[in-house]
Order: sequence, then structure tokens, then C-alpha cells
Amino acid sequence: MPLGIGLASASFESYMSYMNHKTELAFVDAGGAVTAYASAPTLAAAAGAALRVTLLSAANLPSSDILGKSDPYAILACGASGHKSATISGTLAPEWNEDFTLFTPPGDEGGAGTSKASITITVYDSDKLSSDDALGTATLALADVEGDGEVTLPLTLADGVGVKEGEASPTITLRLARQPLTPAFLAAATAGELGSAVDTEDVARMGAAWRELARVSGDIAADLFDPVAFIDHPPSDTQLWVGANFKRRALGLAFRGTEMDKIMDVLTDLNALPTDFNPGEALPAECRATKGAVPGYTKDAWTHSGFTGAYRTVRGAAYRVLAEAMRAADAEAGGGAGKPWTLYFCGHSLGGALATLGAYEAAHTTFQDGAVKQVREERAKGGRGMGHARARRRSKNLPRQPLSLIVTRPPLSYQIFLYNYGSPRVGSAAFKAAFDAAIPDAWRVINAADIIPRVPRLLGYAHVGHVVCLNRDGTFDLDHKDDALFEEGSGSLDAAKVIAAKVVEGRAAVLDTLSEEWALAQGVISGEALQDHREMIYMATLRAVIEGRVGEGGEGKAARADAALGKAE
Repeated sequence: MPLGIGLASASFESYMSYMNHKTELAFVDAGGAVTAYASAPTLAAAAGAALRVTLLSAANLPSSDILGKSDPYAILACGASGHKSATISGTLAPEWNEDFTLFTPPGDEGGAGTSKASITITVYDSDKLSSDDALGTATLALADVEGDGEVTLPLTLADGVGVKEGEASPTITLRLARQPLTPAFLAAATAGELGSAVDTEDVARMGAAWRELARVSGDIAADLFDPVAFIDHPPSDTQLWVGANFKRRALGLAFRGTEMDKIMDVLTDLNALPTDFNPGEALPAECRATKGAVPGYTKDAWTHSGFTGAYRTVRGAAYRVLAEAMRAADAEAGGGAGKPWTLYFCGHSLGGALATLGAYEAAHTTFQDGAVKQVREERAKGGRGMGHARARRRSKNLPRQPLSLIVTRPPLSYQIFLYNYGSPRVGSAAFKAAFDAAIPDAWRVINAADIIPRVPRLLGYAHVGHVVCLNRDGTFDLDHKDDALFEEGSGSLDAAKVIAAKVVEGRAAVLDTLSEEWALAQGVISGEALQDHREMIYMATLRAVIEGRVGEGGEGKAARADAALGKAE
């Protein structure tokens, strides 16, 4: 119960997370996921140095439209970090004057004559009716730059792009300032200064009601995680928090659930078409398992397209941050390297579905030191190595992550826990079987009247793990069935068989069955059936369970939880 309370808090607190995307310090990866760090040790493990870059201007760009102009923007990348500039319409000489922060790979301080890192600037022409066209690319090797200051680089034109004879060659100009990751910089960068996207006091701590419930439950719940990083993928509106408890060698991922006023969340929920889900398929090559290494994986183990698509937009950033946090913990402990880790995945509603996919993938993922070298050697020999399929680019015009930039660590053992709250079904019956075989410690916590765990229905979906059904009187049921009429994994053909059997029972039985299904659909559409899906109802039912379990002296503790709940409401 204490663990369930702590992870419930993390799941619901993730709704309050936010990111200011105008910040110049955000860490943007090749897939477009934005990471804001809340932990100085983890940020230190993520990079060797910070590079304060001002994108000044470009000159003599090639034209790409019939008016002889272009609508240029630039993407800057260094290591696993990158940024996209604003688009300047109708010009061949854009002036951006935008400030960004890039990060060199871990262990590379960006020094002249020693750094192996480089900044790549790719200029594109923005097109509204077709894919954006690459105009050209420039590369700045940090080892070749003495000191800081303004640098003008020649732009190597993209294939099929040229300039007229006699015209000046295109160039791009930027200003560079190296910033060592000093303790002062790290402290400021993770405390809301220097444009940092995280305000840890406001968004990463338990609210008063959850904090009181956690205190009543025990130390595990009250002191589960400290915030490490907040990850957001703006195009898909997918977010999660990564937390850590270095002392306990525990890491947690809390995925944000559905917000009904956000159209991308609604579209994600509604896209219930099946899709293939192979763990590790789109992860960075050094942090994934090959298809043949996944026990129980079959093509019948499909998952929800909307959930899977949203999860894939943040999975690379999530695993990168997990690896960074592991390295940071080892550096801080001084002697803890190689000891087992515990990974917790949690979320409410849509967040619970994403956490389910994350936990399943984690069960088949290895963090391995030296993997970069191994993969390259295997490829040189013509073998497939640890990662024969490259990560699929999820956002156009964003560069791939080079192999050398993936954060890895020695093979280690870890235990995986999944706790989700009010989660919908995620995959097929075959996916359920593979999941349950891989992750025995998976718990679905639901309110008895919550309608969301009953969907998607009659499309072949099945719930994973063990269920804990909470009742408002403080009791709970471990043998709850989400549907009394249809079995898990039932499809339309199974439904037809059930209804056919009802026909034998008589017209009234058929009408009762159809009426129940119609009432369920109407409740979802109107929103009336979603009341027990709300955070405050989950808090109330969990509090009621605690009240029934605290034993002697419990009345006072429950009263304090009641008071906290009242203030929160």
C-alpha cells in the first residue's frame, strides 16, 4: 500500500508538470523531445559542456520558390542536443539573432584542439503544402575553434540545390561561447535560472493531500523519488517525469494522462487501430534488445496505435535520462556501480497506458557499457550486433543521433514494477500474455465505478497484470472483472456469440445486453461516466483504504488525511 500511494502521487502530480518552450536552455534530442533537468548530477552526466550559441544570420541562400525567395529556418545539433530556429519568411538573407544552449557529449568538454564534438547547422526552406526542403549544411568542429566569438561558415548546398553563376556562396554566421559545467552553472541551470524549464518547488513536489496520505502510509511513499528531469514532446503533447532515489537505487517514470481540453490527447485515445509493437525497435541502438531476444514476442502481440505512437515520441529521451541518472548515482555513491536497480513505471489514464508500454520495453532492454564499440565492430564485420535497425525518425528534418552519443552502462540486473491508475486496455491477448510473463509485478489500480478501464472494448484488447479494485467504503477487491459479460481479449465475433447466446435466453436478455452497451457508450460521450476517473475520487478511495488499514490509532491519522483532502478540494 505505501508504494501504491507514492506512485499514485507521482502519477497525478505529473499533470501539474509544465515546460516553457521558449527557454534557451532546453535539451532537445533528435526526435524533438525536450528535456528539462531538475537534478544537477544528472545534467552533469548528460553532457561534457554547455555551448551558448547565438544564431545570427545567413547570407546568399539559394531561392526555392517562383518569386526567387525562401522561407528559411535552421536546425542546430551537437551531441544528443539540438534546437530549431524560427522561420523567416521571404528572404535569402535571414537574421535570426536567437540564443540557444547546446550540449557536448559526456566526457567532451568542447576544448580547442581536443574536442571531438561538432555543431551541425542545417538550413531548410519551410513549405506549407509539401515537405520542407534542405538548402544546405555547415559543420563547426569545436577542436578547430580557438576561444569564443563570432564564426562565419560556408554552407554546403544540399543535392539538387545550386546558386546562379557569379553569385556569392551561401554562408551562415553564429556566435559561440563555451560554458563549463561548473557546480555554480549546474545549480543555476536546474533551479529555474538561466532559462531552465523546471520549477521544482511548484511542479515536482507532492501536493498537501498526497503528501499527507504518503506520510500516513509510510516512509517509502513519503520519500519515494526526487525529480530528475521533465520530458516533453510538443508535437504529440506527450510528457513524463523521471525521478530517482539514488540511495535506494530506484528510478521512476511517471507519464502524464489525458487532458480532455487538449486535442492531441483526445486523438491519441481515439486511435484504437492495432499496430506492431516490438520492444526496443525504435530505441537508440545501444540501449535496446534485438527482435529475436524478446521472449514471447509475436506479431499477434499488437498494441493500441495512439498509445504506441505517443510513447515512441519520448522513449528515446526517457532511456537516455535513465542511463544518465544511473551514471550520476554511481558517481555520487563512489562504490555502488553494478548493484541492482529498481525501475518503477506509473501513470493515470493515458499515462497508465504509456507506462505499460514503457515497463514492457524495459523488461527487454539492456544498458551496456562499451556498446558503442561493440556495435561498430559488429557492423564492420557485416554482423547485426546489438542494434541492427536504426531508430526511425519521428519528426522530419531532425538529425539522427550518432552512435557515439548514446549513454550506456555495464549490464546490470533490475526489478521492474508497474502501477497504473484507471488505465485503459493497451494491447491484444497475445500482448497481455507476453507482458505478464515478463513483468510479474504489474498492478492496475482502479475505482470500482471508473469506466475508462473498460475501454477499448470488443476490439480484441486485454488488460495486463493484477487488478486492485477500490471501493468507496475502504474495501478492495483483487478478483475484480472489468466486464461481467465479455472476457478479456473479446472481439466483435466474441461479442456476437455472447449476444447469440442471449437470444436463446429470450428477447429481454438481448435488450438488457444492448442497453448496457449503449449506456456505457453514452456515459463516455457525455462525460457523466468519467466522474470516478478523476484524481480526487482516486485520492478519496485510497484514503478510505488507508483508514481501514492503519489499525490502532488510525482515526487520528485518517482525520489528518481527511483534512488534507478537504484543503485540496
